[in-house]
Amino acid sequence: MQFYKFEGISTAERRPGENDSRRIMCEKARKISTKTNTFNLLRLSEAYLFVNDASGDMVTIGIIVKKCSNLNDLISEYLRAIGTELMETCLEEVTFSTLRNMLGYACRNDYIRDDDEVLEQFDLDKLERGYGRGVAYEEKILNDCNKKTVYEEAGRFLAKDTLIPELNRIYAGRGKQNVIGHPVHYMIETDDHETRKGICRVLLQALYAKKRLHSKRYCFLNFRPGESFSSVV
Repeated sequence: MQFYKFEGISTAERRPGENDSRRIMCEKARKISTKTNTFNLLRLSEAYLFVNDASGDMVTIGIIVKKCSNLNDLISEYLRAIGTELMETCLEEVTFSTLRNMLGYACRNDYIRDDDEVLEQFDLDKLERGYGRGVAYEEKILNDCNKKTVYEEAGRFLAKDTLIPELNRIYAGRGKQNVIGHPVHYMIETDDHETRKGICRVLLQALYAKKRLHSKRYCFLNFRPGESFSSVV
């Protein structure tokens, strides 16, 4: 599952005083909410798109998607459904915590009906309940970097004698068209927390570059001795 934020500037001409009228903004949010609900009903639990904020010229949209072959087409369909046209757009992948905050804001401002229902629809309420219960959960988004940068970072680790040959193997492979399941399992043995995180990041960047991973979002889970993930989530 992946989460995105899509932003753009509305091409619609605003009426004088529209930004200052609470009644006009509430009516606009209500219409967007109705159209959003109709649009997402057709997609069941495969995807969910919603307006996070449309109070100014900038319109922000949140996206939850399980699997989508063409995300741009899906976004275009949604924009047509809510009667909005945007220019100077930007699409970026975001963490679950960012997406959760976007849902909460959209609900408070009546762009969607119930943020908790959306989380339950995608079983994301279970992930939210896992925060702070005996497990340290952390999310990150991979930075855009080229092959040279990945190797330079790998060269700073004491484990480079085994890490660099693995990077060679990853980059030598043919890029995948369809990713199914986990590409490989690694065991990293070190007492240094930053080294563990750094090696994981290097491996993930290489795998993503070769299209072995769909998402830039990755998570760290640290367990206390004797506990399992199923017992704390």
